[in-house]
Amino acid sequence: MNNIIPADILHETNGIVARRLGCDYPENRLDDLERGILAMAREYGIKDSTEGIIKWLSDFTWGTTELNTLATFLTVGETYFFREKAGLDIFRKHIIPGLICKRRYKDQYLRIWSAGCCTGEEPYTLAILLSEMIPDVENWNITILATDINNIFLEKAKAGIYSPWSFRETSQLIKKQYFNNSGKNFEITPRIREMVTFSQLNLADEQYPSEVTNTMNMDVIFCRNVLMYFNPDQLRLATRRLNASLVESGWLITSAVELNDDFFHDFTGTPFEQGIFYQKRPGKKEISAPYIAKDHLQGSVNPGKTVTGRLTKQYNTSPIKRGLFISPGKVHAKENLTLETVQLLFDNGRYSTCIEKCMQLLTINSFVTRSLTLIVKCYANLGKLPEAHHWGEKLLQQDGIDAAAYYLVASILVESNEHELAQQTLKKALYLDPHHVLSHFLLGNILYRQDKKNLASKHFRNVRELLATFEKDEMVPGSDGLTAGRMIEFTERI
Repeated sequence: MNNIIPADILHETNGIVARRLGCDYPENRLDDLERGILAMAREYGIKDSTEGIIKWLSDFTWGTTELNTLATFLTVGETYFFREKAGLDIFRKHIIPGLICKRRYKDQYLRIWSAGCCTGEEPYTLAILLSEMIPDVENWNITILATDINNIFLEKAKAGIYSPWSFRETSQLIKKQYFNNSGKNFEITPRIREMVTFSQLNLADEQYPSEVTNTMNMDVIFCRNVLMYFNPDQLRLATRRLNASLVESGWLITSAVELNDDFFHDFTGTPFEQGIFYQKRPGKKEISAPYIAKDHLQGSVNPGKTVTGRLTKQYNTSPIKRGLFISPGKVHAKENLTLETVQLLFDNGRYSTCIEKCMQLLTINSFVTRSLTLIVKCYANLGKLPEAHHWGEKLLQQDGIDAAAYYLVASILVESNEHELAQQTLKKALYLDPHHVLSHFLLGNILYRQDKKNLASKHFRNVRELLATFEKDEMVPGSDGLTAGRMIEFTERI
């Protein structure tokens, strides 16, 4: 083992890496960690000498940027198209056909997450499979989120150009249909590239499940050959967060070497001929965070493929008035129904029960605005966007002077690809409160998608100016835990 870095400093750095990145380097792998640190030091212009490295590390602060830089030297970018066919076969033969049957002619959407996507071969493989399986794929709202901690890998993934070595398990027919020759290499076709959204995310961090990182309500999560590097504590936390990122009965597909029931208590191990795969147990909490639209907070977003104009048409949206919901005898005092009770149901992901109890509160005209808000968020978190929009309109009729209510409805409209209506709703929010940060942020994202970059920049500039007085770790009001520093990072990234 190289002895440039003293053992005590190396162990101390290992502790930081384990806590912040999740990667744990036991004694027999500390040389891998040292090589990564030395490579990073050379990137910073530090020579490979014990004195120089000690001085550099003694003055060094391991912030998020620095840790992400180190991660680029620690992670291994070895992957290829159609890797580990057992998981892909389960996805193709068992999981997706059921979802297609369930959602066809209704809410035609699928949400897939490739967590630890490396250089992009896995998410592009999933996009190809879905294109093969769904003849009218252009009529579906398909989200394929691909995340990795390594920015260098992500840049390569976004470029979508691969050498022949990435195709060692790929048929000539697939290569011909979905790739274009680029010299000696092959470039993914634009229609497949556009199906995937790439974003940086650290699976050891508390960035998921979250509306900000688009990691909520996933149908399937592929997380293969990543968790095996986590220490036990970080592994338990990561599997809980992944579980919370899934819809009820959603699937987590890991690699065979990562199967360990000691760390997957929130899942049911479901056996297939090809192996055992994890499915979220019915009744487990989906998301504890209030709903905000998913795709609008990404720097690079899927333009969306859905049939629009399907909201509210089947509903009677008559105004809410005091007494409208009263139905004597339905709610008894002994139930002791309070706002705290329904809020706790929401926080624990019991959305259907929360809706039922909020309806009861409405019958006695108690906490009307808050009850309506929770009903909207519950329906949204259940993926029932038409119902969420319907009750959102009732919320606006009840409390039409609250910018946050307009923002919530606009978020649902964005999720339903009703971008023009969303813009109109956000403009109303900003008319009521010109300093509503989240409305500026969402409107900026919509305009950015429409290639109206000058207008988008204006709203992002407003976000930064409004957050200038915040501390970096201070929470943005109404964002459910998003810090000012994190929001500013997103605007700068875009």
